[in-house]
Amino acid sequence: MSERPLAPAALERLISRAGVTEQETPSWSEGDRPTVLGRWGGIDCESHVLPLRYYDALVMTFREDEFHAMREGSGESLAEDGALSLISSFRDACLVLSPVFAFFSTYAWPDFSWPVINQEEDVLNGNVARLAREGFGALFFTAGDAADLDRVDPFTGRDTLSLGNGLILFRGTGRDRW
Repeated sequence: MSERPLAPAALERLISRAGVTEQETPSWSEGDRPTVLGRWGGIDCESHVLPLRYYDALVMTFREDEFHAMREGSGESLAEDGALSLISSFRDACLVLSPVFAFFSTYAWPDFSWPVINQEEDVLNGNVARLAREGFGALFFTAGDAADLDRVDPFTGRDTLSLGNGLILFRGTGRDRW
Protein backbone atom coordinates (compact mmCIF):
# COMPACT_ATOMS: atom_id res chain seq x y z
CA MET A 1 0.00 0.00 0.00
CA SER A 2 1.18 3.50 -0.71
CA GLU A 3 2.33 5.54 2.25
CA ARG A 4 0.66 8.63 0.79
CA PRO A 5 -1.67 9.41 -2.11
CA LEU A 6 -0.28 9.51 -5.61
CA ALA A 7 0.75 13.08 -6.48
CA PRO A 8 -1.55 14.76 -9.01
CA ALA A 9 1.17 14.92 -11.69
CA ALA A 10 1.86 11.18 -11.35
CA LEU A 11 -1.88 10.46 -11.47
CA GLU A 12 -2.19 12.57 -14.62
CA ARG A 13 0.60 10.58 -16.28
CA LEU A 14 -0.99 7.28 -15.25
CA ILE A 15 -4.45 8.12 -16.54
CA SER A 16 -2.95 9.56 -19.73
CA ARG A 17 -1.47 6.13 -20.34
CA ALA A 18 -4.95 4.67 -19.66
CA GLY A 19 -6.39 6.95 -22.38
CA VAL A 20 -8.07 9.70 -20.34
CA THR A 21 -8.19 12.97 -22.31
CA GLU A 22 -9.26 16.55 -21.56
CA GLN A 23 -7.79 16.26 -18.08
CA GLU A 24 -8.58 18.79 -15.40
CA THR A 25 -7.19 18.67 -11.89
CA PRO A 26 -9.47 20.32 -9.33
CA SER A 27 -7.81 22.01 -6.38
CA TRP A 28 -7.40 19.82 -3.33
CA SER A 29 -6.24 20.18 0.24
CA GLU A 30 -3.74 18.15 2.23
CA GLY A 31 -5.43 14.89 3.21
CA ASP A 32 -7.77 14.91 0.21
CA ARG A 33 -7.48 12.16 -2.38
CA PRO A 34 -6.00 13.70 -5.55
CA THR A 35 -8.55 13.36 -8.34
CA VAL A 36 -8.39 14.12 -12.03
CA LEU A 37 -11.45 14.78 -14.18
CA GLY A 38 -11.44 13.97 -17.88
CA ARG A 39 -12.98 12.01 -20.73
CA TRP A 40 -12.53 8.29 -21.27
CA GLY A 41 -14.23 6.29 -23.98
CA GLY A 42 -16.45 9.22 -24.95
CA ILE A 43 -17.79 9.77 -21.44
CA ASP A 44 -16.88 12.09 -18.54
CA CYS A 45 -14.94 10.33 -15.79
CA GLU A 46 -13.26 10.97 -12.47
CA SER A 47 -9.98 9.17 -11.75
CA HIS A 48 -8.01 8.53 -8.61
CA VAL A 49 -5.78 5.87 -7.08
CA LEU A 50 -7.14 3.82 -4.20
CA PRO A 51 -4.32 2.53 -1.98
CA LEU A 52 -5.09 -0.97 -0.72
CA ARG A 53 -3.23 -3.25 1.64
CA TYR A 54 -1.18 -5.08 -1.02
CA TYR A 55 -1.47 -2.95 -4.15
CA ASP A 56 -2.85 0.31 -5.48
CA ALA A 57 -5.92 0.37 -7.71
CA LEU A 58 -6.64 2.89 -10.44
CA VAL A 59 -10.33 3.79 -10.10
CA MET A 60 -12.18 5.57 -12.88
CA THR A 61 -15.83 6.40 -12.26
CA PHE A 62 -18.54 7.78 -14.52
CA ARG A 63 -22.26 8.42 -14.37
CA GLU A 64 -24.37 5.30 -14.74
CA ASP A 65 -27.08 7.15 -16.68
CA GLU A 66 -24.52 8.31 -19.27
CA PHE A 67 -23.40 4.71 -19.77
CA HIS A 68 -26.97 3.49 -20.25
CA ALA A 69 -27.70 6.35 -22.66
CA MET A 70 -24.71 5.22 -24.77
CA ARG A 71 -26.14 1.70 -24.94
CA GLU A 72 -29.66 2.64 -26.06
CA GLY A 73 -30.43 0.95 -29.37
CA SER A 74 -27.36 -1.31 -29.20
CA GLY A 75 -27.34 -4.34 -31.48
CA GLU A 76 -26.46 -7.93 -30.68
CA SER A 77 -22.83 -7.86 -31.83
CA LEU A 78 -19.98 -6.20 -30.00
CA ALA A 79 -19.44 -3.96 -33.04
CA GLU A 80 -23.05 -2.70 -32.71
CA ASP A 81 -22.79 -1.93 -28.98
CA GLY A 82 -23.38 1.77 -28.33
CA ALA A 83 -20.69 1.62 -25.65
CA LEU A 84 -18.06 0.36 -28.13
CA SER A 85 -15.89 3.41 -27.35
CA LEU A 86 -15.86 2.39 -23.66
CA ILE A 87 -15.09 -1.22 -24.53
CA SER A 88 -12.23 0.00 -26.71
CA SER A 89 -10.91 2.32 -23.98
CA PHE A 90 -11.07 -0.48 -21.38
CA ARG A 91 -9.27 -2.81 -23.80
CA ASP A 92 -6.61 -0.21 -24.63
CA ALA A 93 -6.01 0.63 -20.95
CA CYS A 94 -5.56 -3.07 -20.16
CA LEU A 95 -3.11 -3.46 -23.05
CA VAL A 96 -1.05 -0.42 -22.01
CA LEU A 97 -1.13 -0.80 -18.22
CA SER A 98 -0.99 -4.66 -18.10
CA PRO A 99 -2.92 -4.96 -14.85
CA VAL A 100 -3.07 -8.16 -12.82
CA PHE A 101 -6.86 -7.84 -12.94
CA ALA A 102 -9.35 -5.16 -13.94
CA PHE A 103 -13.10 -4.86 -13.90
CA PHE A 104 -15.67 -2.55 -15.38
CA SER A 105 -18.73 -2.06 -13.20
CA THR A 106 -21.94 -0.78 -14.72
CA TYR A 107 -23.55 -0.40 -11.30
CA ALA A 108 -23.41 2.90 -9.40
CA TRP A 109 -22.03 1.80 -6.03
CA PRO A 110 -22.87 4.11 -3.10
CA ASP A 111 -19.22 3.72 -2.05
CA PHE A 112 -17.23 3.04 -5.21
CA SER A 113 -14.24 1.76 -3.24
CA TRP A 114 -16.24 -1.19 -1.87
CA PRO A 115 -16.12 -3.44 -4.96
CA VAL A 116 -12.38 -2.76 -5.36
CA ILE A 117 -11.56 -3.49 -1.72
CA ASN A 118 -13.90 -6.49 -1.68
CA GLN A 119 -12.01 -8.16 -4.57
CA GLU A 120 -8.50 -7.68 -3.18
CA GLU A 121 -8.20 -11.13 -1.59
CA ASP A 122 -9.53 -12.96 -4.66
CA VAL A 123 -7.11 -11.03 -6.89
CA LEU A 124 -4.18 -11.84 -4.60
CA ASN A 125 -5.15 -15.52 -4.37
CA GLY A 126 -5.83 -15.86 -8.11
CA ASN A 127 -9.42 -16.96 -7.49
CA VAL A 128 -10.43 -16.27 -11.09
CA ALA A 129 -13.63 -18.34 -11.06
CA ARG A 130 -14.97 -16.41 -8.09
CA LEU A 131 -14.02 -13.08 -9.67
CA ALA A 132 -15.80 -14.10 -12.89
CA ARG A 133 -18.99 -14.90 -10.94
CA GLU A 134 -19.13 -11.48 -9.23
CA GLY A 135 -21.34 -10.09 -11.99
CA PHE A 136 -19.19 -7.20 -13.19
CA GLY A 137 -20.06 -5.86 -16.65
CA ALA A 138 -16.60 -6.69 -18.01
CA LEU A 139 -13.46 -8.15 -16.51
CA PHE A 140 -9.87 -8.29 -17.70
CA PHE A 141 -7.89 -11.43 -16.95
CA THR A 142 -4.23 -12.02 -17.82
CA ALA A 143 -3.64 -14.75 -20.41
CA GLY A 144 -2.66 -17.27 -17.71
CA ASP A 145 -5.67 -16.46 -15.53
CA ALA A 146 -7.99 -16.64 -18.54
CA ALA A 147 -6.68 -20.13 -19.37
CA ASP A 148 -7.19 -21.21 -15.73
CA LEU A 149 -10.70 -19.78 -15.75
CA ASP A 150 -11.66 -21.50 -19.00
CA ARG A 151 -10.69 -24.86 -17.44
CA VAL A 152 -12.84 -24.41 -14.31
CA ASP A 153 -15.63 -22.14 -15.54
CA PRO A 154 -15.93 -22.06 -19.36
CA PHE A 155 -17.01 -18.80 -20.98
CA THR A 156 -20.25 -20.31 -22.32
CA GLY A 157 -22.98 -17.70 -22.69
CA ARG A 158 -20.59 -14.77 -22.31
CA ASP A 159 -19.03 -12.49 -24.88
CA THR A 160 -15.25 -12.29 -24.86
CA LEU A 161 -12.64 -10.05 -26.42
CA SER A 162 -9.15 -11.52 -26.77
CA LEU A 163 -6.14 -9.28 -26.18
CA GLY A 164 -2.44 -9.87 -26.64
CA ASN A 165 -1.91 -9.90 -22.88
CA GLY A 166 -5.20 -11.41 -21.74
CA LEU A 167 -8.94 -11.55 -22.20
CA ILE A 168 -11.96 -9.35 -21.51
CA LEU A 169 -14.91 -11.39 -20.30
CA PHE A 170 -18.37 -9.81 -20.27
CA ARG A 171 -21.18 -10.66 -17.85
CA GLY A 172 -23.43 -11.94 -20.64
CA THR A 173 -23.89 -11.89 -24.39
CA GLY A 174 -25.53 -9.71 -27.02
CA ARG A 175 -27.62 -6.82 -25.74
CA ASP A 176 -27.23 -8.27 -22.24
CA ARG A 177 -23.43 -8.49 -22.34
CA TRP A 178 -22.95 -5.82 -19.65
